[in-house]
This record gives sequence, structure tokens and C-alpha cells, in this order.
Amino acid sequence: MLRRRRRTLVFASFSKFFAAAAQSLSRNPKDITLNKESIRLARLTHRELISNEIRSSFAPKTPLTIHWDGKMLPALTSKETVDRLAVLVSGEGVMKLLSVPKLPNGTGEAEASAVFNLIQDWNLSERVKFMSFDTTASNTGLKADACTLLEQKLGKHLLRLACRHHISELIVAQVFSVLMEPSSGPNIKLFQRFQEYWSSIDRVTYESGMEDESISFELVPLQSDLVDCIRHQLTEFHPRDDYRELLQLSLIFLGAGTADIQIHAPGAYHKARWMAKLIYSLKIYIFRSQFRLTARELSSLRDFNVFVVRIYLKAWYTAPCPATAPRTDLQLLAR
Repeated sequence: MLRRRRRTLVFASFSKFFAAAAQSLSRNPKDITLNKESIRLARLTHRELISNEIRSSFAPKTPLTIHWDGKMLPALTSKETVDRLAVLVSGEGVMKLLSVPKLPNGTGEAEASAVFNLIQDWNLSERVKFMSFDTTASNTGLKADACTLLEQKLGKHLLRLACRHHISELIVAQVFSVLMEPSSGPNIKLFQRFQEYWSSIDRVTYESGMEDESISFELVPLQSDLVDCIRHQLTEFHPRDDYRELLQLSLIFLGAGTADIQIHAPGAYHKARWMAKLIYSLKIYIFRSQFRLTARELSSLRDFNVFVVRIYLKAWYTAPCPATAPRTDLQLLAR
């Protein structure tokens, strides 16, 4: 209530200022709209006109792929978080964000309905031939998944293009679950122990994986190529800091770390955070002399890190490139 009153007072002050400015310019203040509600309605009308013009002018002639991805975001008018779905289309020479609607929930039905309504609003039913999505259960489940429901609503089949990064995440998650001890709760106990112990870790005295004879025996023949590949990826743009952190930790693991690499404190370790599995495993291993590990934990971390550095990294970082995708997939499977 107090905040609303302050806004009202501020707006009233601005209205007086504009009225005085209009008079100084020999204009009649009565000819200028200074009412708060009138300005708000005028803005709504103007935005609606612009929105309609954008939709009517968007008439691509090429087949389109419909993309969507859901995120929990802060609400615009409260401190709560809400489900929002970013929906866009792409094609040859075409990239268009359609909307980011708020969803009542994160179910497949809610997502399919939101995507279908936007396709209808933009009159793109005949142009949409493909769909791109992540591999969450709401999109790819057995019964009420968004992909199947969207096809039913459109009355036709679409070519399914699952996100290659998400497919790759399933691979490394399965390897992790095979090698590491199962965790009964939502968090990984080993990672939780390491985070709690982090304040006792000397970040300067880390060890590379190549100091382990079993690892060096396996990686020395490939070390130069792996280091060159990782350094090349470090020159590329990465949208998230943890992508870059994973590359830097891999260099340290391969014995090619440099003084400018800063080792960050461990972050979230929930099971759903797949990147945490890679970062935590490498980070724990390079500080293995300072952190107590069982023989099984040490062996599992060793095998997992070798898999990540030797086989997985190149495949994951090059996954978005469609031109090399077939060869990359074959190389991953061959290894």
C-alpha cells in the first residue's frame, strides 16, 4: 500500500512538471493526456496494434521448426515463481520468438496447449513441419507428453528433433549411475560431504589425474590431442560459466592447468543437475589427497573422470553442430 502511494505521488509530481513544460512551450495542458489511467490504456492499445502488425507481417515461405523450453521464473507482480514457456520458430533465414506465456503448471498438456495456441495465433499450422524439445518427461513421456499431444492438436505428425545436448546428458547420467554408489535422497552424498569440507581444502595444492599411473597409462597417448581440443573449446563462446569451468578442470586433470585457472567453490549438487556430476567428480579427484575417500569412491571417480575427459567432452561440446553430428555420434559409439 505504501509503495503504491509513493508511485501515485511520484506520477502526480511528473504530471505537474509536464503541465508546466507544456505551458512554457505555449501549449494548452488540457490538450495533453496526463491522466495515469488514460496513459496506461493508450499504451495497451498501442502495444496491441504493434503486436497485430508483427503477426500479420510474419509470413515465412520455408518449412519451420517449433522450439519450446520451460523455466521457473519470478512472477512480474509478486515474489512467487511461475512456469513460463519460451516458444520460437526457426527455418532457413528465419528465427522468430513467438511468446513466453505463463503456464498453469509444467505438465505436457499445458505445454502442448500453449505451443498449439501460438501456432494458431501466428497462422503457422501449414509451415510447422518439425519440433525441437528437451528430453524431460513432460515432453517425451509415454502417455501425456507434450510432443504427442501437440501432434494430436495439429492433426499431423512432426519430425521430432530432440535436443542433442539433452540426449548426451542421458548418456553420462547412465555412466555415472553405473559407476557410483546409488543415493537414496535427492542429493548425492559424496558431493554433499565435499561441499561441507570445502573450507578445509587448500585450493593451490591440487593434483592432476596424470599423477595416477593407471590414468596416465591410458591417457598419455591421447593427452596432446585432448588438451588441444579443450583449449580450442575455451576460445569458443559458452553461454554458461559451468561449461567453461568443466573445460578448465579437465585441463587440470590432464596435467595442463595454468596459473590463471581459478577453482571455484562447489555449487549445487542435486541429482537433476547433470553438469554437477562432471564438475564435482573432477574437482574431488584433483583434491583427493586432502579429502577422505573410500577405495570404491576413489576407483569410481577415476573411471568416471577418464570416461568424461577421454570420450564424453568432445562429443558434448560439438553436439550442436549438425554438419558433424553423424560422425560425432559414430565416434562416440565406437569408443
